[in-house]
Amino acid sequence: SCVWGSFHNFETAQATYDACLLNGIRQILTLPATPNERFVVYRGVRPGVYSGRWFVSEGLGWRGGEFQRFENQKDANDAFMSYRRD
Repeated sequence: SCVWGSFHNFETAQATYDACLLNGIRQILTLPATPNERFVVYRGVRPGVYSGRWFVSEGLGWRGGEFQRFENQKDANDAFMSYRRD
């Protein structure tokens, strides 16, 4: 018996990986991390501004959604607040 992280079976793990390929999450996660990078989750389990790569599990719930990467907190906050006003 194998364990695939927190997934119950291989099929669920594979489906999640495939979804990450399609929605760009995998591409973002392969870029080098920067100390000030921030991610805005516009649509997902918990929309908001995230520091670091936790946005994938906390903001998107490892599912699809809409997100964007920023190089600093101010730009991320401004983008999220602008989105919330629209």
